[in-house]
Amino acid sequence: MVDETSKLQDMKDRLQAISDVIFTQANVIAEELLRHRKIDQDRIFAAQHAITHQIHLLRPCLLEFDRAYHAAAAPIDVTGGTRQIAPPDWLAFKAELGHLRNWANEWNSIRNLIATQVPPRRVPLEPVRKRVPVNVTSAAEAGDRAFDRLRKAVNPHKQTESAKELGSFADIALPQSEFLDLALAAWRLLKAQRRMEETRFLDVGCGSGLKVLSALEFFSRANGLEIDPAYADAARTLFETASDGRAEVLEGDAIDFASYDLFDVIYFYRPISKLEKLWQLEERIAKTARPGTVLIAPYGQFAPRAEGLGCAAVTSRIYLAGTGPRKAASLRVDAELIGTTTAPPRRELRSIWDPILEASRQRGF
Repeated sequence: MVDETSKLQDMKDRLQAISDVIFTQANVIAEELLRHRKIDQDRIFAAQHAITHQIHLLRPCLLEFDRAYHAAAAPIDVTGGTRQIAPPDWLAFKAELGHLRNWANEWNSIRNLIATQVPPRRVPLEPVRKRVPVNVTSAAEAGDRAFDRLRKAVNPHKQTESAKELGSFADIALPQSEFLDLALAAWRLLKAQRRMEETRFLDVGCGSGLKVLSALEFFSRANGLEIDPAYADAARTLFETASDGRAEVLEGDAIDFASYDLFDVIYFYRPISKLEKLWQLEERIAKTARPGTVLIAPYGQFAPRAEGLGCAAVTSRIYLAGTGPRKAASLRVDAELIGTTTAPPRRELRSIWDPILEASRQRGF
């Protein structure tokens, strides 16, 4: 018994030493991934080599344990005959070893995940339309048409006279595929700003609320600001059934709205037809949003006014409130190094690869 106990402890010690090295090196890789533009590729490659070496050392240890495990088993009479049952301490260690075996088998997929990030590669925040394959463009256009039919079904109401008198546009929407491109770009910008959790989106003039609902794919919470009571009711009905409590309608005049500073991303697609009132709205948003807030303004009239309002262009349709052009240009480079995986699979069980997986998730991979 003493020999078996000693043998088991020796195996535990060796395997713990291997696990410790792997976990330490996984943390080294995670630390470097989170340095974004300043990633030390040589340090990552050295850490990967060290992990691969430890996994090579692990393979014979696993075979050795399997042989020792079966040798330690003792015959026990059970109903129907005799079975070989290992002692409880061997059984417990076998369960722990199962995790390590599974983690070792995952190393190739983890290396592939790292390879998508190292060396860092810039991906434009918005796709270059002329470079998008025609089949992808055609499919997106078909999706836009279908989405527009859905929008009209969700909100069959005509614009109220009171909203017309105030100069609000009817419920006209940016094509859904373009909105998703912009929302993804905004999500990547927030990642580059290290805003990882509890991000908030606002659609100024949300109409039926479908853009707000779509924004939940990228942001923690989403609100729609709507002045037309009928449109607001349609959006409210939609959110009650489809938003998991993460979307809300704020009913009122956007020019008088006092809480733009609560949001990380503000989307406005020329919600007001009267030019002077539109200018008032743009100034209200630009002056009261927090510095660094991402503004999605996909209409031509905003571009020539943006700089005068203290908003720096990141792309032709995305701006940063209270930010200078040099800082915006630098942030754009950081954001282009962020991945586009908005919903990576989450694991319920602890893994030795958790540091790498979490760092990759924070980087959009």
